[in-house]
Amino acid sequence: MKTLWILHVIETGQPTRELVAQDGLTIGRHADCSLVVADPFASAHHAKIVSEGDTMFVVDLGSNNGTQIGDSTLLSSGQKQALSDGMCIMLGNAKVLVRGPTEGVSTNLTPSSDPRGTVPESFEVKATVAEVRPVRKSDAGKRGSALPKGGTGTVVANRGGNSAGNQAKLKYMGARLLLLNEADLRTVEVESDSFSIGRESSLDCVLANRGVSSKHARIDFSASTNTFLLTDLGSANGTYVDGVTLVRDVPYRLGSDVSIRFGTVDALFLQSMDGAFQRISEERHENAASLLIARGRLTSSVVKQARLGAKERGVALGEVLLLGQHLEAREWAQCVKDAHVASTLEHLNPISIKRILFWVAVGLALGVAALMATSSGRTLLGIGD
Repeated sequence: MKTLWILHVIETGQPTRELVAQDGLTIGRHADCSLVVADPFASAHHAKIVSEGDTMFVVDLGSNNGTQIGDSTLLSSGQKQALSDGMCIMLGNAKVLVRGPTEGVSTNLTPSSDPRGTVPESFEVKATVAEVRPVRKSDAGKRGSALPKGGTGTVVANRGGNSAGNQAKLKYMGARLLLLNEADLRTVEVESDSFSIGRESSLDCVLANRGVSSKHARIDFSASTNTFLLTDLGSANGTYVDGVTLVRDVPYRLGSDVSIRFGTVDALFLQSMDGAFQRISEERHENAASLLIARGRLTSSVVKQARLGAKERGVALGEVLLLGQHLEAREWAQCVKDAHVASTLEHLNPISIKRILFWVAVGLALGVAALMATSSGRTLLGIGD
């Protein structure tokens, strides 16, 4: 009896596809691959399925980003891993879930000639050991309910599909978007490692605004560097970070307190932890608020009330100020940067400055001495032999 392995291909914004793993099946972005994936982080010819005796393997074909197996294994060029039931193969952000092996199969399923690996929706494999059915969108985890128009609060957006390790990391890092459209003030937590943004109702973060494209942008989480990458997906009105327009399909590394504009919707990206899992100090928000008071942009009473609100709700000071519409995201982001520079300069106390000047003087003296040691240097300094 023939043994079959079934590959379930999961890509953001695409229906789940299923096909039978066969010896020589290639996976990548190029049109000549047996299975074509659209993810920009996948290579043109990324990986291949090979059969050795009764065992089937996935082999990396020298991809740029490697082939990730689960949470712990990253295959580089030529390395292989035997297929196993429940294995998750990551090619960039495209996921291939392996199911099998199924034995004693009675089916008319044949590998698809379509390079995208599409099979009929009615496909079903009946087996004596296991039963494999297509995964449909209706099976995915339900998204958090949207807030009423004009409401404020937190929406958890998680469409599922994260590995357990990535899920834990994402939750720990506390990444979130403050959406600051006047008719839709809310905080959306980024709990998916491929977090999609746009007008389509199936996306992780739905922005019901005409200035936003159907599939506008995506925030990807890189588990290897613990960083977040924002990519514009060819939106009509562009994606901006701190006022700079992103180039289509070119990822931009985000940091905490970065202002983002999705078409006509303003937002602020925040993190609780940095890439080294060190808590980002709340002092940065206090310093920024103090600077805004000094500039006359906020009053002490407004900041005091916001501070109390932040403490009660367990959120950052900046979140309360922005959701309260006291200032815009871009102004806040710039002020956080300015306050950080000012704080750094303050730490250079007079003693430190004196030490710096002392060592500058020593360096100059040594330089002059070195010049005097050479005839050309003495000539330059006007000193005779």
